[in-house]
Amino acid sequence: LRRDIDKIGFSRDFTIYDTDDSKRVVKDILKELGMEEKSFPPREILAVMSSAKDDMQTPEEFLAEWESKGDWRKKAMGKVYRLYTKRLRDANALDFDDIILHTVRLLQMDRETREYYQRKFRYVLIDEYQDSNLVQEAILNSISGSRKGHDNRFMVGDVKQSIYRWRGGDWRKLEELSQQYSGTTKSLEKNFRSAKVVVDFNNNLFTKAPSLLDAAWPNDAHQQFNDKEGGFVRVCINNESLYDDVADQIRQLQTTQHIPLNQITILLRGNNDANDLIAHFRQFYPDIPLVSSEAFHLQSSRAVQRLIAALRFLRDVGSNEKDEISMAYLKQSGELPQEFFDQRVA
Repeated sequence: LRRDIDKIGFSRDFTIYDTDDSKRVVKDILKELGMEEKSFPPREILAVMSSAKDDMQTPEEFLAEWESKGDWRKKAMGKVYRLYTKRLRDANALDFDDIILHTVRLLQMDRETREYYQRKFRYVLIDEYQDSNLVQEAILNSISGSRKGHDNRFMVGDVKQSIYRWRGGDWRKLEELSQQYSGTTKSLEKNFRSAKVVVDFNNNLFTKAPSLLDAAWPNDAHQQFNDKEGGFVRVCINNESLYDDVADQIRQLQTTQHIPLNQITILLRGNNDANDLIAHFRQFYPDIPLVSSEAFHLQSSRAVQRLIAALRFLRDVGSNEKDEISMAYLKQSGELPQEFFDQRVA
């Protein structure tokens, strides 16, 4: 995009908005449209717009779909989506979803750019193919179609690891590989990562899965094996039972191995789980104090946010483009006199 985005109407020095920037834009639009944040939470609107971009829907297409379905709420969000897109284009800015979406549009609209990357990438390797979505598939099709009659793609995927259906991932694409592309399909049945007890449990669990698995991979081709000893599997029916099991494990480490609490770490899949876990322990296991150690994101700190906003603001001096979000952020901080902004507008 830095090389060729000017071919689709942006300048190459575009700004990338993070989640906080996008949220501020949405809040401003909600005020402008007279929509209550309680009824239309900015986080929800951002998620809806992100999903639309994953489906490569323009604001107009999104509005038309939900207007035809009579969904007034989604239609209202579509109006926000339309204004949001205009605001970002006026500010020469992209959010995280736009980085992928505009890459697709660039490759599809500009033949010269598309053929450049088709020549550049002799082979295209895709990992976790079962979780790729429509917009990612569009990039793949654009950069790997240079050799007629020759498939230069190498895909790796596992139906059992499909976890991004909420982002448009569809494991059934693996089933269609042999129909869409020439070449060879190879099943990798040896699991080198997990212990035998874990692999056996996983295989048994998937025998209860829908018959689609068996239809797509007959003769147990989706079964894996491993002879590595050790490991364990625990089944918890809900989060509360999981937290209780964690507490039991901690107490066993204390009593049987005499390991102090400050040498025990609980690893979570995401930071969102930490609050529930800590609240549960405070209520039921006050003798096991937990200290949360979330990753610190330097760019999210207020000082860095103000610095970035100031640099964006100064960058636009003398140009027709102006970053309204950065200007509003600096005004809100109260660290610069109003005369500074008046001179900039003038």
